[in-house]
Amino acid sequence: MNNNRLRTALHGLSLLALATLMTACASSPTIITNSDPSADFMSLRTFDFMKPLSTDRGDVQSLLSTQLISATTLELEKLGMRHEQNNPDVLINFLLETTEQIRSRPSSASMSMHRGGRYSMWGTTVSTAPTIEQSTQGVLSVDMVDPVRNQLVWEGSATHRVTDSIRRNQEESVNSFVADIFAEFP
Repeated sequence: MNNNRLRTALHGLSLLALATLMTACASSPTIITNSDPSADFMSLRTFDFMKPLSTDRGDVQSLLSTQLISATTLELEKLGMRHEQNNPDVLINFLLETTEQIRSRPSSASMSMHRGGRYSMWGTTVSTAPTIEQSTQGVLSVDMVDPVRNQLVWEGSATHRVTDSIRRNQEESVNSFVADIFAEFP
């Protein structure tokens, strides 16, 4: 009897671990990178940021730009690069796009059966209601541009659903997404 309880408990823990893993995977951004095959990434030693960045507001640097600069500087320094404003090997730019999505799922039907009295007939009630979901999809892109050729040499993007939690914890989210993007850097 104890073996059955232990087996049941282990089975339950296994299912819980699997569900946790699936939830963690579902909350990770989708990362896509693309690079110029002729680029020599081993020769890149210095970087700077484009002025103005695409995430700025005219002549004003946005809070998002400040967070992206900080997170990107940290990740590039981990890769052995250093920030250099005079004659950098690459310039960094950021793009942020959001798309509102509305999904409507077909009506789902629910049915209930009831009986009015001791000898009355069975009756059914069917109700249908479409399911409508609204969400925001965000794409954060980090671009590396060769300043001599004025050509893109590498781009990485993270696509993720923008949740209230991400909005409330913007700096932490930016740090995480930028780290995920640069984990794919050649």
